[in-house]
Amino acid sequence: MMKISFAQMGFLPNVTESSATPNADGYVGTLGGYPYHIHPTQTPDSFAALVSAIADGSAIVAKYQPPAAPSLETVKADRVAELAAACQMQIVGGFTSPALGTATAYPSLSTDQLNLQSAVQAAAWNAGEAGWTTPLWCEQGGTWAFAEHTAAQVQAVNVDWVTYRRAAQQKYADLIQLVNEAATVEAVNAINAAA
Repeated sequence: MMKISFAQMGFLPNVTESSATPNADGYVGTLGGYPYHIHPTQTPDSFAALVSAIADGSAIVAKYQPPAAPSLETVKADRVAELAAACQMQIVGGFTSPALGTATAYPSLSTDQLNLQSAVQAAAWNAGEAGWTTPLWCEQGGTWAFAEHTAAQVQAVNVDWVTYRRAAQQKYADLIQLVNEAATVEAVNAINAAA
């Protein structure tokens, strides 16, 4: 068997023992940020060379330290961020309103929200003007259109939008409260936006 140095195997001088039983599980190390695994049966020559390098002091093995479990505070912060993203996705995912007499879908991306707010203001200013309308993007029966809405219809769409948005925000607030009250990582992990 040819003896190769630890450096020739491509490992840094400081490798990490992969388990309490390297003779069964081998060793892991990194080079250039990439992990490498030297296994006693899958890479026997490299494993033997590594054992030899450890024995003659040309390689140092640090005892394996499993990664620390995240703290409860970290898990809570991560879950709050996930819930916030889910809430935002729900808010911008569109809503429905029967303002036109039948269930009609309306988009609710940021631009759509601004456009609706402008239409609401215009409707308020022109509420008494006979025949006044303004178009809003909406979808009925699978067809999107820039459909005309009266002032009353615009106001009704806005009421439905605010109700929809507030429900999404309340759901998020309720879930955040559950996260804040959770006493264990397991309890936090059990909380999700689909609940």
